[in-house]
Amino acid sequence: MLRYSLFIIFLLPSLVLATDLYRWTDENGRVHFSDRAPEHESEQVKVKAPPLIGQDEAVRQSNERWQRLNSAEQQQRDEVSQQQQQAEQQQAHCEQAARDLEKIDQAISYIDEHDEDYEASMQRFTADTKRINQWIAANCSY
Repeated sequence: MLRYSLFIIFLLPSLVLATDLYRWTDENGRVHFSDRAPEHESEQVKVKAPPLIGQDEAVRQSNERWQRLNSAEQQQRDEVSQQQQQAEQQQAHCEQAARDLEKIDQAISYIDEHDEDYEASMQRFTADTKRINQWIAANCSY
């Protein structure tokens, strides 16, 4: 019995690789297996290869579900990150608008592109103040 067990253990790897398997019994009554047909009468045995581990339909479907879930979670994380970046940018714009408004309230002189002061008309001052206040009201939460 042990001899047949060892024979089968050593034969298993070749069974998986062999496409045809032949079985015959010799004159002493021993059963033989081979991947080559013997010269005398033999029986061809069909061996079905076992499915590869982790390659069946259920595993494939499970992997597809996991990939869809992972993709959806990544997309959600990306959207949250983008919303946070937009909120940070909006906050920075609001802070800059508040600083601009403080500058306008402190003095009515403007600085041109050459860093020189010039007097602004009251109309321009009023229009600029109104424009910045409207922008802050529309875009900022304070």
